[in-house]
Amino acid sequence: LRLLSRGPDADAALAAFQALAAENFGEPTEAAPARRPASADRVEGKVVLYPQPQDRVSRETSTAIGQQQLRLKRAIDRTLEDLSALTTLAEATFSADIAAIFSGHHTLLDDPDLYAAACDIIRDEQCSAAWAWQQVLSDLSQQYRHLDDAYLQARYIDIEDILHRTLRHLNERDEVLPQFSAPSILVADDIFPSTVLQLNAEQV
Repeated sequence: LRLLSRGPDADAALAAFQALAAENFGEPTEAAPARRPASADRVEGKVVLYPQPQDRVSRETSTAIGQQQLRLKRAIDRTLEDLSALTTLAEATFSADIAAIFSGHHTLLDDPDLYAAACDIIRDEQCSAAWAWQQVLSDLSQQYRHLDDAYLQARYIDIEDILHRTLRHLNERDEVLPQFSAPSILVADDIFPSTVLQLNAEQV
């Protein structure tokens, strides 16, 4: 810190500043006493075990290459629409930071390289759209799991969320969310971010 003072009272001003600095400008110099952390509120509710949906995709041969590629494109487009709606919901319900999660999902899924890779598998292996798409996104999920950064490792669940949603559209299945008739404590090994967003916060 460099202080410059000019004028007839310059010496007096500097002396006053030095005196204030010596007294730490009136602030206490001792460390503030440690505060006890606030106790968590008591939570009561019915325990509900939530098994994450498992997508079992078997390899099926298909020579209708163009048809399978079109089916996949339509499923991706519907998933992109879902993610846009989830982004809007997250920002309205929580915050822009939460909305950014689903905006990121949208950006990742909108990568044309993912679709192109799946189309190559459909053509080369003459398989279904579901099988090809699972190969592409499962490989991407494994890449995340093997990263050195713990935070990025945990982002594999985002890939799994996108995969599950796209496969659901491919198979024309409706989304099934956990339903609660009373305040509940949800217990799960894994849960998709999009599922958490859509839970009834007053019941969970």
